[in-house]
Amino acid sequence: EEAIAACSEALRLGPGLATAQQTPGASYLALEHYDKAAVAYRQCAQLAPEDAECRRGLGHAHYLNFDFEEAIPALQQLLRLKPDDYEASNWLGKSYQALDRHEDALPLLEAAARAQPNNAEYLLDLGMTYADLGRVQDASQVQRRLSTLDRKRPADLASYMEDAR
Repeated sequence: EEAIAACSEALRLGPGLATAQQTPGASYLALEHYDKAAVAYRQCAQLAPEDAECRRGLGHAHYLNFDFEEAIPALQQLLRLKPDDYEASNWLGKSYQALDRHEDALPLLEAAARAQPNNAEYLLDLGMTYADLGRVQDASQVQRRLSTLDRKRPADLASYMEDAR
């Protein structure tokens, strides 16, 4: 809370600085005040439309607040600014997945998993999408890959696959 107060003072002194908006946004995210984080990151994005980190923060704030429809345009803009940002690709895919838009999610999640094949989180997200699409063989293959990387996530995927049936 003290950090946010200091950020507020910095914003008062330099309200047109995009980086001044990022700091309270990050602080609000850490405190799980996602609405306030979204406001700070939205102001950041307005001040600096080409600042990828403003878009990342805005997308995360909306996603974590379960506002997936709002997360999507922020993450799409982030990917336009940074097309090789596989974290953004995964977050965008997860946003589509949360809205049951599995076909939209799949290429994004596949790209993230291909770029970082040892990232267990990306593989789990991909495996869940395969399960939702009824691609059990692909989900099982992801589960086998996960078992070489992580002890818990293969069981998470197995449970998800059971529920998806």
